[in-house]
Parts: sequence; structure tokens; C-alpha cells
Amino acid sequence: MEEKMESGITSITIDDRTYHNVTIKPTLINFFYGKNGAGKSTIAEFIREKKGISPDVSGYDVLVYDREFIRRNIKEDDDPEMPGVFSVSEGNIEKEAEIKKKEEELAKLGDSYKAASAGLEEAKKRPAEIRSAFDETCWGITGDLRKSMTQAMRKKSRDKAGFVDELMKEKSPAEGKPDELKELYDTAFGSDDTIYPLLKPVALIKAEDMDGYDLLGTEVMSSADNPFAEFIRTVGSMDWMLQGHDSFAHAAGDRCPYCSGRLPDDFEAKVASCLDKQYEDRKKKLLSFRAAYVSAVESAISTLRANAGSSFPKLDLTEYQGKLDTLAATIELNRKTIDDKIVAPASKVEIENVDAFSQT
Repeated sequence: MEEKMESGITSITIDDRTYHNVTIKPTLINFFYGKNGAGKSTIAEFIREKKGISPDVSGYDVLVYDREFIRRNIKEDDDPEMPGVFSVSEGNIEKEAEIKKKEEELAKLGDSYKAASAGLEEAKKRPAEIRSAFDETCWGITGDLRKSMTQAMRKKSRDKAGFVDELMKEKSPAEGKPDELKELYDTAFGSDDTIYPLLKPVALIKAEDMDGYDLLGTEVMSSADNPFAEFIRTVGSMDWMLQGHDSFAHAAGDRCPYCSGRLPDDFEAKVASCLDKQYEDRKKKLLSFRAAYVSAVESAISTLRANAGSSFPKLDLTEYQGKLDTLAATIELNRKTIDDKIVAPASKVEIENVDAFSQT
């Protein structure tokens, strides 16, 4: 028997659903036959996928003409008027499929365009009908308001179209409740022709910007250098002594207002020696601060109370009056605190901020 011509592939080992670890030794030309499911396609698949082949053919292009190749590369035209026309190559088949898809999309867009064009033409025929319906709707839903606000509607509601034109001029419409609109209407077009003054604003009361404010938190003490002043500072009675002196010296004469003992002839000189220039300047500064603060708050309170007395109709000032009372009480407390500081300069005090009150 003549030897068969050898193939470049010496063996194919197949281990799959059809064959399990079966080795085929092909020749140059081979013929595989069998019924469906016998494994013909499996052998072709192993060759195409370069699996189980000896020698190794991974560096080669392996071409297998089988059912898979036909599916991917050869397509018969489904046009009934062109039987027997085939497309060859996978790339061409994909492009034909894409072209067909685009043609279908184009056809759909064409249908949509025709429908839209038809709708547009129909809409062009109906602007008068649409505007008339719109005018009718606006006229109907505003009927009660127009009837209750006739003076505000002068020259604006002579006809439906003119009324709607006026509405559409408003570029920034705001939502409002009918009863609130009616209240505004009654105020604007009522029979009361009284001219009411505007509520006046007040300037911020910034105590911290006033000269002398910093002294409220500073111990204001004399630094006079003499034995009597040193003694008064040591026992911490500078404020007490000066307060008693200022309050009673004019009536007590040459006697002590506390023990009724006779005072030394040089007592006034000793009192004066306790007070150096810096101490006197700071006390004057505190007095100036008090005057400026009282002037500012009294002016603010006066303006705010005048506002509270406004006779403008339908203006509820209940909350305003409550805040004004709180502000007045806070200012009075601050004034007492400042007075206490002036009486006892060595003490440290703080006053309440009233900026927020004066602006609410």
C-alpha cells in the first residue's frame, strides 16, 4: 500500500463534548464524514482555534472553510428580485447590516418628519383659534378679580385680547392670594387720601466705635506717687473715698461725713494729691462716652417710638412695639452700667450690644 502524503499537521488531539482525548493523525488530504452530531464541526473548530495541534501552529494563520466561516463571510441577498446574489467577507456583511440599520432609521426619521410637518401645517392654520381659546380661558378665571377691582382694570380689560396682552407684558409675575390682592387694591384705591409718612430708619448704635468705650473694661486707677495715695490704693478705697468726697464734702464742712471727726487742714490737698492727670483724663473720657452714648440711643429710641405711633391703616406693629420695648429696657440697663462705672472707675463693666435691636 502506497504511503499517504504527509501533512504539515501531524496530529490533532481532541478532548471535547464529542471526543474525549482522541488523537487524529491527518494526511495531506483528509475526508471526514458522518451524520449530524458525529463531530465534524468539532474537528474544524479545533483546527480553527489551533487547539490540540502538533506541531504548534500558533505562529500561522489557519483558515477553515466551515459553517462558521460561511455564517460570518458569505451572505445571500434576501431581496426576492435578486436571487443568487451573495456578499463575501465578514467586513462586507457587517457594513451591509449597518447600512440596512441606517436605512431603517432614516425611513423612521422620514416618517417622523412627515408627521411633524403635517402637524406644523395644521398648527399654522390654527393660531387664531388657539389665541382665542387662550383669551377665553384667561378671561374666565380672572372674572371675580376683575369685577372686584374695577379701578385697577381701567383701560386693561375693555376686551379679552387687550386684557391678555396686558398680562403677557408682565415678565416677572408673582403669585399672590386673592384676599391679599384685594387688600392692596382697597389701600391703593380707597377713599382715604391721607398721605402717611414713611417709617424712618435709624443708624446703627455702635458703642464700640465711640471714644472711651475701651475704658469700660479697664481699671481706671490713680498712679499718684505719695504716701496718702499709696495708702488709699493699698486698702482699695479710692472709689469709696472719692464718691464720699464728691457727695458730702460740700455739706460736711471740715468734718468727716462718715465718723464726724474733724478733718486735717490739708485734707483737700491730700485728696487732690491722689488724682494724677491720667486718672482725671480717663474720668473725663468716660463722661464724654456716656454723653455720646446717651445722645445716640435717645435719638434712636425717639425715632423708633415715632414710627410705632404711625396711623397707617392695616399696619400691625405689635411685634415692632415688643422689640422696641426690649430695646428701651436694654438701653436703660446699659445706661445704669455706665453710671456705675463712672462712680467706681476701678471696676470693669460690659454693656449689651443693641445693634440688632435697632435694625429689626
